[in-house]
Amino acid sequence: MKAKLLTSTLFALCSLFVFSSCDSEEDNATINTGPFYFEADMDGKTLILPEGKDGYASKAFVQTEATTSGCAEIQLMQLAKPNDIKKSVEVLLIEQRSSCTTDCTQTKAMLETGDYSFGRLASFSDTPMEDGVVIRYTDIYGKVWSTDFGTADQSDSNFAVTKVTANTIDNSSEFVATAEFNCTLYDETGNEIVITNGEVVSRSIVCE
Repeated sequence: MKAKLLTSTLFALCSLFVFSSCDSEEDNATINTGPFYFEADMDGKTLILPEGKDGYASKAFVQTEATTSGCAEIQLMQLAKPNDIKKSVEVLLIEQRSSCTTDCTQTKAMLETGDYSFGRLASFSDTPMEDGVVIRYTDIYGKVWSTDFGTADQSDSNFAVTKVTANTIDNSSEFVATAEFNCTLYDETGNEIVITNGEVVSRSIVCE
């Protein structure tokens, strides 16, 4: 009787282990599937935001902003939940021009493979706007961290677009962009988050 009880107990424990292992593998598979995601080590802790998990979606937007010299076009790549900016990421491409244009050829040229310098948004800093890339992270408390806050020191940082392909999945953007980066994010009081091994795959470039 004891032998049967021990056998039954071991079988139950083994079954629990097997099913638990399967669940764990399934969760990992869910995290790493899908064409769009943000992944990075933030102060040593890995953050993964994949489209399709917990409501996250990849979106592309375009904004224009008046400047002293004319106009700036801002192309945004975002991974966020619908109607909830907390724990979300945005990558912004900034280009200043003498005037705003609806020329899609010029807009498409904002995205190409290669290295990008880090820029600044005039509306989010006390210094003049600068062309380049800005990375923003909104944490679970709603605090915004950005590469152009505070000192905006990115002397040891890098951002490179490694792949650009046509968006054949839907018509919400012109391209799908892949980028890799390392940078420092700042809050408005100068605190820092160091990002390493960053990678984003997102819908990108919207023509007005």
